Amino acid sequence: MEEAVSVYTSRVAEKLRCERLAATVLIVCLTTNEFKEGPQYSNALTLRLPVVTDSTADLIQCALQGIRAICRDGYLYKKAGVILTGLVPASQTQADLFDSKDRGRSKRLMSTLDAVNDRWGAGTLEYAASGLTKPWKTQIHRRSPAYTTDWDELPVVSA
Repeated sequence: MEEAVSVYTSRVAEKLRCERLAATVLIVCLTTNEFKEGPQYSNALTLRLPVVTDSTADLIQCALQGIRAICRDGYLYKKAGVILTGLVPASQTQADLFDSKDRGRSKRLMSTLDAVNDRWGAGTLEYAASGLTKPWKTQIHRRSPAYTTDWDELPVVSA
């Protein structure tokens, strides 16, 4: 679950920076498959971020703290999610007087990470918390064709 939450958090942080926003609240959730036999469990936790941020490292740290708090042993989880709320313009964030992190360095790191991933493709640089093999990855072979939005998936008729 931690790997999945880390991947989702990385992706939402990337989107946040793309829109030049920062978050004040992170919600992490998970659930089991209600259509399968066995014990059922679903939970969510809302966490107020100590500092308004768009940093992947800060968001992953908070998301992992949340998932560890709500995850219980003995359940087969189907879904996990990360939601960011309390969005504000990243240019209008106010620093915390007691914040010891170098926010300027973090901002440069995130810019570099985004630039490398833009140039060489998504996932070129990732945080280690996202894992290497991702055996839990979404089963895309079961999805519907996207021929209404993707030229490469249009059916071809041969004579």
